[in-house]
Amino acid sequence: MRRGLAAAALAAALAARAWAWGCAGHQTIAYLAWAQMTPRARAAVNRILAGDPITRFGCRERAGAPLIVQDADWADAVRTRATEPWHFLNLPLNARRGQGAMTRACGGDCIATALEKFEREPRNAAALRYLIHLVGDAHQPLHAADDGDYGGNCVATRLPDGRRGNLHADWDTGMLAPLARRGGPAGLARRLQARFGRRYAGGSMKLADWLWQSHALAVQDAYGPLHLAYGCQRRPVRLSRAYVRQAQTVIERQLDRAGWRLAELLNRLYASPG
Repeated sequence: MRRGLAAAALAAALAARAWAWGCAGHQTIAYLAWAQMTPRARAAVNRILAGDPITRFGCRERAGAPLIVQDADWADAVRTRATEPWHFLNLPLNARRGQGAMTRACGGDCIATALEKFEREPRNAAALRYLIHLVGDAHQPLHAADDGDYGGNCVATRLPDGRRGNLHADWDTGMLAPLARRGGPAGLARRLQARFGRRYAGGSMKLADWLWQSHALAVQDAYGPLHLAYGCQRRPVRLSRAYVRQAQTVIERQLDRAGWRLAELLNRLYASPG
């Protein structure tokens, strides 16, 4: 019986590992990208998505929202055991930057290999939806780091307002949701545009750089202040208000970075007619 329960818990943890940013985060990134996309890229994305409409929605957004926003969380809505590895890279906290560490962590099936594959299929609606979603996942720090805890999924936590959860879910939604309460994802996107402007425009378009940046943020801001032992933590870790404020700062910056980078990627993929 204990072995069966342990297996079930492991399966649940691995399944939860596929989620990142939740509806608010992915839709905010899509709004940010849409604002920076060229007319040609917008037209191509609309044509491809409209030509193969989805029937399963991860999230719903207001009527009239761009298709890129409406479809932003489709990859989570249709996830399966086979597609779960496409959403993350289990880089150990002590991993040293380099291709070798990425290759070992990836094992041939992870977010890095998935994004490379889908970039080669820009006219395929499913591939485009995965690109929209996985660029966002690459910027969630706990989707690029692991401390023997399934990316924080089995680190029990308690937020300052008393809500219980786990470290991964807190970074996905628990600490992000309050940022989008006013005006939803569209409102949050507008506020980030006003606050950051072009601060995070440009920069590296290499996926490896994105993932190592996310890994560094996980080490410094997600795990660093908590001084956790390796592995799962069953006793809830109390997250201080200072921890949450810093995490929200990181989250806002990562959402903005992801929006700019998604826009640049799509502008490049659809620069030529066809």
